[in-house]
This record gives sequence, C-alpha cells and structure tokens, in this order.
Amino acid sequence: MGQGHGYNTSTWGQEHWTLTSTRGEWQRSREDKLRSLLACLKARHIDASRLAFTALIELDPNLSTHPILSQIGAALQSTNLSLGFELSKALRLQAIALDTSAQEFKANALKAKSLRKFIGKNSISAQRSRA
Repeated sequence: MGQGHGYNTSTWGQEHWTLTSTRGEWQRSREDKLRSLLACLKARHIDASRLAFTALIELDPNLSTHPILSQIGAALQSTNLSLGFELSKALRLQAIALDTSAQEFKANALKAKSLRKFIGKNSISAQRSRA
C-alpha cells in the first residue's frame, strides 16, 4: 500500500501505464526491466537483483507465475545468487527461442498478408472482367 494513501502502488502503476502510455511503451519498459534484472544477476549484485526483480513484477504481476522468473524470485529471496544467475541463463535461452519464433511469425504473417492482397486484387480483376 502507498504510505498513508490507502491505495496499492503496484495497481496504480498498471492503471497509470494503461491510461497514459501505448502498449509499445509498456512493452519496452518491461523489456528494459527484464534486461536490468539479467544484468544485475550477471554482475552478481544481490540487492540490485532484488530491486530489479521487484520492479519487473510490479510492472507486470503476471510474470510472477512465469516458471523461470518465479524460481529466480525464490532464489533471490533465499539469497541464492548463484542459482539466480544459472536460472537467468535459462531465461536468456528461452528469450532467444521466443524472439526467433516471433521473427518467424512476423515473416509468415507478412507473407500471408501479401498473399491476401494478391488474391484480393485478382478476385477484383476477375469480377470486373465478368461484368
């Protein structure tokens, strides 16, 4: 809760993002916070890692249920920085795989869009030639 204000600051943060920012800005902020967490874990700074983890979860509470991130949070809570670091490597590998999948998805979506345009133009031409 916010001190003496009677509201949950993490809820306010989510509402603030949805009211004042675009989805892209929120996504970039989430990615920045995740990068910060990974950098802190790599540098083996326990307090900075905890702060970065908290900031990330406050921005997107849904990440608290992510299998690897929840384990990183538990490792940081128990001051097991070496486990947190090892888990961060697994998270990086997962992110690389997801990024590759996202790029492939975008490429396939562009191909499908081009195909729909091509089909649409040809069907309009066919309709005009019949008329």
